[in-house]
Formats: sequence, structure tokens, C-alpha cells
Amino acid sequence: MTIEQMRTQYATLRDSLPTSARGEWQHIEQAFAELDLPPTPSEWVEELSKFSDEVAQYDSALGAWVNLRSTNPQGWGEDHDPNAEIKGWGDHLDLRTKANLLRLQRRLDLQTMVSYDEWIESRD
Repeated sequence: MTIEQMRTQYATLRDSLPTSARGEWQHIEQAFAELDLPPTPSEWVEELSKFSDEVAQYDSALGAWVNLRSTNPQGWGEDHDPNAEIKGWGDHLDLRTKANLLRLQRRLDLQTMVSYDEWIESRD
């Protein structure tokens, strides 16, 4: 791949990031630029690609968790805030860890729903 192709790919990936993730990527860019041996152009593209994948996985996990809770607002409420609802959540966590916590909480929520349904059925 030529340097121009890498520049184009980098710009395309960076522009595809959601607004909420651009600030975090700028922070990562700054940290990489300050290294004694900065990344090569192909390493920049690779790192941005990995970050973009992590953002997509996080967005997917968040969407699935919110969607599950939205199906039963009487049980979960209407404000789906990971900061208040997920044990161990914090802004200091990276996207991969946040996505894993969201997936874990979704599984726990499903278990709670199944347990409740089984309890209701056992009462009949």
C-alpha cells in the first residue's frame, strides 16, 4: 500500500468515528506522537482500525443492553445509564472493558428476567 493510500484509509477511518469517540482517539494520537519512536504510517492505520473496531463493539454492546432494558421499562426504568446501573463501570475504563461489562450485565439482566418469569409461573 502506498503512503497516499494509507493517508486516505486513515482519513476515512478517522472520519467514520462517532463524535463521542473522536476525543478519545485524539488523546491516543497525542500519546503515540510523543513516543521516542513514533508509529509508522501502516501502524497508525492499524491502531486506528483496532480502535474503530472497539468503538463498534462498544456501541453494539450498549445498544443490545439498552434494547433489552427498553423492552420492559416497568422493570428497569427508562434511564439506562451504565454509570449508575453497572457494577465496576467507570469513565477511566477502556472501550473493550466497557463492552465486556455491558455484555456481562446484559447476561445478568437476562438471567434476572428468566428467574422472575419462572417465579411467576411457579406461583400459578
